[in-house]
Amino acid sequence: MPAQQWIHRGLMLLAPYQAGALWIGLLITFILAGNHRRLVSWRNLACLLLLAPAAFLVDAIEWEHRLMRGEGSAETIVTWVFRCLFGFTFLAVLWGLFGSFLAPRRAWRPNVPRKALVVVGLLAVVLNACVVFGRFPDDAGIYSNLGAQRWLETGTLPYGDPGLKGPDSPGHGAAATYSPVLFLAHMPFQFLLGRSHNAADADPMSVSYRWPPLLATQLACFTFQLLALVALFVIGRQLRDASLGWLLVILYALSPFVLGLGQDAVGYVDGVRVREPGIGGLVYISHIAPPALLLMTFALLRKPVLAGAGLGLASACAYFPALMAPAFLGWYLWRRAGAWKFLVGFAVVGLLTVGVIWKMTDDPQGRGAAKLFLESTLEHQEGARADQYGGSPLSFWAHHPQLAKTWKAPLRGDSQLTSPAFLILAGLSLLGLLMAGPWVTPARFALLLVVVPAAFQL
Repeated sequence: MPAQQWIHRGLMLLAPYQAGALWIGLLITFILAGNHRRLVSWRNLACLLLLAPAAFLVDAIEWEHRLMRGEGSAETIVTWVFRCLFGFTFLAVLWGLFGSFLAPRRAWRPNVPRKALVVVGLLAVVLNACVVFGRFPDDAGIYSNLGAQRWLETGTLPYGDPGLKGPDSPGHGAAATYSPVLFLAHMPFQFLLGRSHNAADADPMSVSYRWPPLLATQLACFTFQLLALVALFVIGRQLRDASLGWLLVILYALSPFVLGLGQDAVGYVDGVRVREPGIGGLVYISHIAPPALLLMTFALLRKPVLAGAGLGLASACAYFPALMAPAFLGWYLWRRAGAWKFLVGFAVVGLLTVGVIWKMTDDPQGRGAAKLFLESTLEHQEGARADQYGGSPLSFWAHHPQLAKTWKAPLRGDSQLTSPAFLILAGLSLLGLLMAGPWVTPARFALLLVVVPAAFQL
């Protein structure tokens, strides 16, 4: 067996299963950050609210398979699972809104000495590496990696690439649904590992097509994870001291949502049990990159131009961070310092992104680059057709079709951007402009920022 396979096999064996990820997160959070003197406390309630949804994501993929097989009990169980997930996520929205007023002004103090935190933190980084390189990346990494390679081959973004769109394309168009930032993030590692050269008109579905190496997306994902951990350490030092920085690193790196939930082993490769990537975590670069860029933005809060550029980059990566712009703008406006600088940084990155999409999207049918972009990205991810992500049976709305007709149906045209649910989300986004007043400390501001991604999940 080649050395590379031995290394991969060893890392695979060291990566925890979903039950291990859940217990690691629960134990580490309570031991390092819980209130040991008063079990019934706001701190412990916050920890519980943070981790409770993880319990409902265990074996989520298996329940999807049971739904597909038509097992009657699965329908009832999955319906209640998503009701609970919806409820906890809604509580997170409320926690963010009210926490920006009521949360303690001072940051938490870790329960153990700094030296112990350093050791645990470094071990957590090693464990993250085992997960990233010991598991196979899921579709987000595979297809954004492919989209990056096609961009290099054709000289144009995948949004107008006929080889990457439609029901007969890889992943039913998945390689054309990710952002320019995710595509660009893969390119340095593709060059580093040696590009797979194909003709510009090559068919990615052909057996002769050479796909990019999976290691490229694993390296890109781990780079984003390291960026997130560095940003968290900086944030902790800004809020209190290095001990808090290490605590934040540990809580994030060992979170069950980062380590991965959803499914365990489903087969064998070279005698080793192969694990399905599940539904999130370090095998999904699309789940790791946006938080990393948002954390970097928060770490740069004292430098408005860089914070604006960081939020622009995060928005160009996953789109929804753009809805946090009013809260950031409100932060600077209320303090009468840096608002224009923030807007300049945000606008420069935003205009560069729009320019790249406009100039580098092939549009032979004259439909318009903006139309192709929205069709490939937001509509593909939010639409309800069978080949779109919004049509997945794994959602609250799929099990409550009448509610979906009321809240998710577009009010005008066929764009999800006009649905009542999205309009409420936009309203919450604008509310951040008013709620980031001088009474909001940086720690409370972090809670306020939670509102947008939590509401976006709903």
